[in-house]
Amino acid sequence: PGGFPMKLLAYLAAQRPVVAVDHAANGAPVLRVANNARAFAHGIRDLFTDRALAERLGIAGRGHLARAHGGPAALAAIDSALAATVRGKRTGASVTAAARPPTIESTLRDR
Repeated sequence: PGGFPMKLLAYLAAQRPVVAVDHAANGAPVLRVANNARAFAHGIRDLFTDRALAERLGIAGRGHLARAHGGPAALAAIDSALAATVRGKRTGASVTAAARPPTIESTLRDR
């Protein structure tokens, strides 16, 4: 729950249009279909017969991947996890701005 199948991430990165069942898409701009074989087959057929749709979905998917999982989003997730770890080790103590470890993003920016 909350994640993507790795295959889906690879297809989005390759700017390929994707037909997926609703629970696997998890918010990505893919051609969603009902969770049955007939609807899945119709989705595949639609991508083969409507090349403009296939191209739009591929472009939208790659853009979604870049925004949701690319550089800034990935750095923010790492920073959040590190901050939570630091807070957990400093139980009861407030962390002032001066005592906070630098974020990965600020470290890269200040180089």
